[in-house]
Amino acid sequence: MAPTPGQLSDWLQGNSTDMSGAISGAVADLSENMNRFLNENWREVTQEVGPTIADAISEVFRRILSQISDLIPWEYFFPSS
Repeated sequence: MAPTPGQLSDWLQGNSTDMSGAISGAVADLSENMNRFLNENWREVTQEVGPTIADAISEVFRRILSQISDLIPWEYFFPSS
């Protein structure tokens, strides 16, 4: 027999679980494992994701410089005389 909404609500209010220790422990383990992996495999990781990161950074700089050049004329930076 399925519980009615009132019964389920009463059951949920009467029962609780503290997952904070398990979650923080899992996050700490994940962090430690990720650091170990990156330290041991940094060359491969850099070869794999380096170009993508470089492209993203260059796009950000391109957009910033484009916005600046829209506001300030090139002649200000590179005078003809």
